[in-house]
Amino acid sequence: MPIKKMWGGRFEKAASELVDEFGASISFDQEMAKEDIMGSLAHVKMLKATNILSATDADQIIKGLEELKTELADHGLHFTVANEDIHMNIEALLTEKIGPVAGKLHTGRSRNDQVATDFHLYIKERLPKVVAAIKELQQALVRLASENVETIMPGYTHMQHAQPISYGHYLMAYFQMFQRDVERFQFNQQHTDLSPLGAAALAGTTFPIDRQMTADLLGFKAPYANSLDAVSDRDLKIIVGSNSTLNLDADIKVKIKIQNFYGIEINDFAVSVARTAMWIAESQMWAESQNIIYSRDDFLPLDSNDSIFEGNALRMDWSEIVEPYDVNYIMGNPPFVGQSYRSNEQKQDMIDIFGKGSRETKQDYVICWYKKSLDYVSDYKNSS
Repeated sequence: MPIKKMWGGRFEKAASELVDEFGASISFDQEMAKEDIMGSLAHVKMLKATNILSATDADQIIKGLEELKTELADHGLHFTVANEDIHMNIEALLTEKIGPVAGKLHTGRSRNDQVATDFHLYIKERLPKVVAAIKELQQALVRLASENVETIMPGYTHMQHAQPISYGHYLMAYFQMFQRDVERFQFNQQHTDLSPLGAAALAGTTFPIDRQMTADLLGFKAPYANSLDAVSDRDLKIIVGSNSTLNLDADIKVKIKIQNFYGIEINDFAVSVARTAMWIAESQMWAESQNIIYSRDDFLPLDSNDSIFEGNALRMDWSEIVEPYDVNYIMGNPPFVGQSYRSNEQKQDMIDIFGKGSRETKQDYVICWYKKSLDYVSDYKNSS
């Protein structure tokens, strides 16, 4: 059962399912379910030790969280979009187990410090594994380089043959590049070792909490020194993300062709324009790519197979055009048409998408594409 949204106090009615799906983060932050339970366990143990919660209430919450932790490890937990994020989902599941006393778990904290703590725990556990994997790769490079000290290969400068070099010497260049990655991630680990828990929304809490205790229970070196910094710090996310992208192979061949794009357009002339534009764009981009990767595919004359289809997108099965698991992005420019200005065909589209008598048919015509997109993605998510 969904729990009441913390931000919904000023609204008289509950949001529609479309709004819930649009605003929910559970599709990706469920990856931090284990960390969320860990943070909650540390928090409630601290609330018990400081007598903020009675031992009876705290023990009941701890027992429920431990059961959820075991269930998550054994067979996973069922999360819902209605509860929007991992924090509210865990609290809802806990409430189902132990009743209203679960609400006391939120005493003295906010989802702001909660999500920051989850992220720190998530990265703190995984960075050492990343570093270990890079070091294992380095060891393989050293072994291969030692076997090829006298193996000769051409060296390049400005993409031209320059002078002969040792293949072992070439491989050790990558060893050094990966060493910088190791050092960057090890530096990141220092920043993961701070606990945001206890900062609450932004300025702490009036409850006499013990931030050092929760930091110790979670294995952090210390709490953040400043509560505002604890919940607003984005440095770690940006730096870890940036360092991770540096590991990408810059020599990977560009493979974005017009066959990677699928589209539906109701106007036949617009279909022809789109196909021509994509051919021109592909030609131009391969010219640009040539400067980067010094290679190109021969596709002229224009014989590439485009995937632009003519028809009413609201009445077509998108899965017959491209399976949802092959899609990275859905983009479009659907029309905005109010209730009083819709044609009979557009009114029928609304009925086909939402059903006759549905309140959504009174919304703007453009909402049909959002619903169609959500159903398209959900069909894949539910079948996987």
